[in-house]
Amino acid sequence: MLNLINSLQIVTLLPILGGSVFSVLTLGTIKRFFKRKPTRNPFTPPVSVLKPVRGLEKNLLRNLKTIATQDYPDYQVIYSVQDPQDPAYPILKEIQQELGKERISVVISTVEAGANGKVNNLLGAIQEARHDIIIISDSDTYLQPDYIKNIVNPLANPDVGCVCTPFKVTKADTWYEKMELLTMNADFMPSVMFAEVTGASNSCLGPSIAIRRSTLDQLGGLESLADYLVEDYEIGRRVWTSGQKMVLLPYMIDVVVDLASWKNWWSHQVYWDQNTYLARPAAFISTILIRSIPFALIFLFCDGILLD
Repeated sequence: MLNLINSLQIVTLLPILGGSVFSVLTLGTIKRFFKRKPTRNPFTPPVSVLKPVRGLEKNLLRNLKTIATQDYPDYQVIYSVQDPQDPAYPILKEIQQELGKERISVVISTVEAGANGKVNNLLGAIQEARHDIIIISDSDTYLQPDYIKNIVNPLANPDVGCVCTPFKVTKADTWYEKMELLTMNADFMPSVMFAEVTGASNSCLGPSIAIRRSTLDQLGGLESLADYLVEDYEIGRRVWTSGQKMVLLPYMIDVVVDLASWKNWWSHQVYWDQNTYLARPAAFISTILIRSIPFALIFLFCDGILLD
């Protein structure tokens, strides 16, 4: 029995050490990622922003207004809901009344093209889009006034098919929201930046995406994504497999965390892991070698048994 426990401890040392080394390496890749200086072009084409909304979220009005008050010459914001009784709908109308119908459109659409609720919501919004450059922006994002200017700039290069931005989770109040903040800011995003800098893998992050509508149509259109639960990864996959460039911009946005209970936090972690596995099963399984914390806990548990 003691030999079995000793063997288990030895096995756990591999991911403990692997995860520790990986954490140190990500410090360097994060610094290198943000040192990148994207090329600046006098490129300010008209833009349509699709903003799917569902239900009341923390700081919803404040978050939604940040996209409607951008320092950008010509853009349209389309807020969309799928239910006229959605409690967020009056907030959308309030923003439209304040800033005008020329800039702000509010869409109610009951399109059900597939299992992905976000894509269903976007299908209603994109019908109102007036411009070729499309930004897809989640409702829980808090954006600086130069956001549009930054995210569309790489599209001045015709070889660039899609642009996305990294994000950090903010406004965590409860312990489980703080756990969400920790897992996203200290684990997920550093891993994404490590993969980007080293070329280990590509990524497309759903909270903030810019793409030409013509490119989206060439890749099959939004409707073709309706049955993909990881629609952001699928957009990126289609972009880079078509020979176009996928740009992860060194420009950070905020995502406001809003969880009702610890169960939401746990289900969110399971959801992310399931989606990552579905998108890249081999890469997901390999991450066992860098998950140091659970294996460190197993090591300590075994150590306690040996001491007893």
